Amino acid sequence: MRFFKLFFLVLFTFICNAAFAVTFIVTSNADSGPGTLRQALLDAAANGTLPTDIITFNLPGTGQAAITITLQTQLPDVSANLIIDGTTQPGAFLGVSNAKIIITPATPAANFNGFNVSASVNPGDQVAFYGLCIMGFSPNQAGLGHGIVTNANCNLIIGAPGKGNIISGNNFAFLGYFQNAVIQSNFIGVAPDGVTPFNNSSVLYSAQDYNGLLIGGALQTDGNVILGGGTSGINFGGAVNGVTKSVTIQNNYFNTDYTGTKSINSANNSCILVNDANSTINVISNIFSASEVGVAAANASSIVVKGNYFGIDKTQAFPLGSGTQAIDENTNVNAVIGGTTPADQNVFTNYQNPILAFGCTTNVIENMFYCNATVQLNDLNGGTNFIRITTLTATSVAGDAPAGATVQLYNTATKCNSCNPNQWFATVTANGSGKWQYNGPTVQNVLASSTVNNNTVGFQIDALSQSEVTIVNYDCHHGGSISLNEPRLGEFQMLWTDSNGQLVGNGQSISNLQPGTYNLQISENGACPSVSNSFTVIDLTSHVYPSTFQLNCSQPTGYFTAYPGTVSGITVTNYYWSDANGNIISTTNKVTNLAAGSYYLYITDSNGCNSAPALFQVLAAAPPPVIDASNAVITDATCNLANGSITGLVLTNAVGANYTWYNTNGTALSYNNTNLINAPAGQYYLQVNYNFNCPPVKSAIFTINEKNVITMDESAVVTSSASCTNSNGSITGIVVTGATQYQWFNASNQIAGNGADLLNAPSGNYYLVASNSTCSKQSAVYTIGNIPAFKNYQSTYTSTDAYCSSNGSITVTFDPNLTPAAYIWLTPGGVEVGNSNVLTNQPAGTYQLYVTDNNQCQSYYNSYSINEIPQLQVVPGSAQVNDDQCLQGTGSITNILINGGIPPYTYNWTNALGQSITTNLNLTGITPGIYTLQVKDATACDIATLDYAVGNTTEPISSPTANNVQVCSAGEIVIAVNNVQAGYGYHLYDSNISSNILQDAPNGMFKVPVSGTRSYFITQYLGNCESARTEVLVTVGATDISIPNAFTPNNDGINDYWDIKGIENYPNAVVQVFNRYGQKVFESKGYGNPFNGTLGGNNLPVGVYYYIINLKSNCSLLSGSLTLLR
Repeated sequence: MRFFKLFFLVLFTFICNAAFAVTFIVTSNADSGPGTLRQALLDAAANGTLPTDIITFNLPGTGQAAITITLQTQLPDVSANLIIDGTTQPGAFLGVSNAKIIITPATPAANFNGFNVSASVNPGDQVAFYGLCIMGFSPNQAGLGHGIVTNANCNLIIGAPGKGNIISGNNFAFLGYFQNAVIQSNFIGVAPDGVTPFNNSSVLYSAQDYNGLLIGGALQTDGNVILGGGTSGINFGGAVNGVTKSVTIQNNYFNTDYTGTKSINSANNSCILVNDANSTINVISNIFSASEVGVAAANASSIVVKGNYFGIDKTQAFPLGSGTQAIDENTNVNAVIGGTTPADQNVFTNYQNPILAFGCTTNVIENMFYCNATVQLNDLNGGTNFIRITTLTATSVAGDAPAGATVQLYNTATKCNSCNPNQWFATVTANGSGKWQYNGPTVQNVLASSTVNNNTVGFQIDALSQSEVTIVNYDCHHGGSISLNEPRLGEFQMLWTDSNGQLVGNGQSISNLQPGTYNLQISENGACPSVSNSFTVIDLTSHVYPSTFQLNCSQPTGYFTAYPGTVSGITVTNYYWSDANGNIISTTNKVTNLAAGSYYLYITDSNGCNSAPALFQVLAAAPPPVIDASNAVITDATCNLANGSITGLVLTNAVGANYTWYNTNGTALSYNNTNLINAPAGQYYLQVNYNFNCPPVKSAIFTINEKNVITMDESAVVTSSASCTNSNGSITGIVVTGATQYQWFNASNQIAGNGADLLNAPSGNYYLVASNSTCSKQSAVYTIGNIPAFKNYQSTYTSTDAYCSSNGSITVTFDPNLTPAAYIWLTPGGVEVGNSNVLTNQPAGTYQLYVTDNNQCQSYYNSYSINEIPQLQVVPGSAQVNDDQCLQGTGSITNILINGGIPPYTYNWTNALGQSITTNLNLTGITPGIYTLQVKDATACDIATLDYAVGNTTEPISSPTANNVQVCSAGEIVIAVNNVQAGYGYHLYDSNISSNILQDAPNGMFKVPVSGTRSYFITQYLGNCESARTEVLVTVGATDISIPNAFTPNNDGINDYWDIKGIENYPNAVVQVFNRYGQKVFESKGYGNPFNGTLGGNNLPVGVYYYIINLKSNCSLLSGSLTLLR
């Protein structure tokens, strides 16, 4: 029995503590609140992480708006073991997708993502997303919100057949941790119609752990439609260093519509990028539009590419765009492309060159290529791996490769005007000598590849390098020749052409060649494939290059030094210089002292060949220019004008020469013009520069004279200064001839006079301009000085202050030996107020004294001040005004400050009626009102007054307390106030609203007659301040007592004791209860403890009892019966 109790206790505890899987239904497309996706995520997180909860959808309404959840802020993190299934929403799918619920932000922002998977999830926790359209978190721009961000590894599932999502218009569609994640059946970067692009900036990025990630799957329905982003496609980083990671990408459509038959153009990025030395990316059975690089790998990563269709759909009926490369490898990548089964072979079409590898190991196995511009796999390791076809017949193919190389043979495809290794048909191995051979039928032309150490190069018929031919160069003994070192056998066509494109041969070699460049093209059957290269036959004969020497005035004879052209290994043995008559003039490489004429040089070299003679010419020196001035015409210049000229000069032998006019100061005036025009009076010459080795040729000096001239003699100028500011200065003594007008100008270029002499002018700088109808001349600048006013008078001064009126004065006393001639006193406003050295009857202020010296120069002398005794003033705000309280005559005005005037002061206070109250400065014991203070000083000219207002303040008066009065009969009663306060009075009123005071009692005792029960009202007052009224109830008789005749003391909380209403008003009352035998069973004074039906702690029996109540208030005894029930 104890066992079963324990079992059920454990089971009960487990049930109480365990959480159950819950389905949370989203019924509102609002951002938050009950029934929203946000609330469902919060509820799922609160339900714990042990069960797998599911969020389903049942949004009301129809149309896209009804199924769109517009987020205002980031959703809560997706917790562990949670499935969010949008396909549960009733209604149709979005377009051709499997999504039914749209999740989009109201305002996209950085780090505002569709979903964030919590960082607290564990690898074994399930998180799944189905049937959701997560879009617009970074629309048409990079850097804002992402689609799904995973912050830790978990059992992540994004889509499944029939339950795919749409992840479009975001920054990254997927970002974070993806160990063992599955991404299937989704539209990524595509609109719901499966055709319209709505790119994510990047498809997927993980620099964390992504080992075991599956994108797509073994079935075509597992695959995703993936449109690359403007920044990147699927991008694998390598932050988890040293950890081997493997990813499978299978049966997806890259940059095509949902049918895989139409290319959707995208940004120029790679669809798949791996950049991790510890990663292997398996790319299987996908379709890639040729608009982007399909797979890019770098930094020692590994890729396995099998069974894919690059640039074509799987039926090979619909070309998918065009591009540069399908696979791009860089830096130590290990790649396997294709395989030995038909399912492993990739198809490449519509690329410039499908496979591009730099410094990588790329094993290309049995793939199909067509309609590519070229298919070229180059050896980037110094040319140690190569492939060459040297024999091609209907029954065999043979050639060269590195020893042990695996050689793959392909039939060529010539459709699309391209030469591609279209169809693999055989694989052979090169022997120890590097020779390989295939014996069997050949139905087309052949391309081959060579694989050494898992690295494949080839798809050309012949390396055709410079080392593959033997070149004999041209010299004077024989022509040049070019021969193939290894013959080509079978169906080869060889075409040799010169630099002009002319055919010069079609065999294994060509001979009797002139120096030059020749091109060899080798093709199979004159068609694809073909290879060509250019080879150069060098001219080994020596050459002499002609030259020319120009004689001039500093080099009367010529000379040459020969620098013949020879090839390496051949030297010059003899030089032969000859003149025009064939006479040998030198046998060294130099010849000197040559007169003008023609000379020739040929040489003999160490190969026994003579060069062709070369012409060397010495040109005669050119004659110097000649300046003919016999017809020169000189036009004089008008005074001060540049209108003179020199014309008529003739210049010969000046072809190519430069000529310039100069004045005698060496200043250039005119270039490459034999005429000098618009020149002022002066002396000029023409200079011709014709050879830098020869001095220039100069003309004679020509003079352009000046006409209509003015002369100005300034040797006897006299200046007279002006006194102070007077215009009494002068400039005289300038003698001018030839002028008809005179103008004097001051320093501001204003006209100051119009005669030969300047008179009555103020001090300053002046100059004279004398002119006639065609000429003007300016004098030097002359200064009229200034005799300043005399200011150095010695003086003293006194002043008297002003008070009441303009009675201030200033007296300035000067040295009697040197006094001014006149005086002027000015106010600051410029008003004249005096004209002697004494200034009287002036108000306070500052005054300026101007004096005039004996030269009648007036100047400012000094400023003086008349001070003012401050005006008598009652200082505003200085008084302390205390208001009256409750009209008791307690107001006061004290502490008043008086300024200015001349003490002593007298005071007079008046009230509002003008009645004098006191002559003291302080005013006390006053009631509310306006009071005026009048102050006089010791003078009779100043009175100060100021009004003050004294108010009345009311004081809150507490209401008095008094006991209610009860009497048993009519008569006179006394109402007494409790706690009477000294200084206060008390009023008795008939009612609460009556204004009639019945009695005024300073001691708080009121005697009133009463005839019946009623109320009186009392107040407490101070002055005119009165309290609220207190009610006093006067009761006549005991009518307020209510005595019940029964009670039930049974402890039920109802009527358990004898409750006498109103007994509390009789604190001295005596209550007694008796049984029917007259025995007293209860007695209480004051009835503080009511009768509860017990005696000595024991219950009294039920029955009838009797009571007597003495109220102790001159009232009769109260008695009656009381029934006790239980």
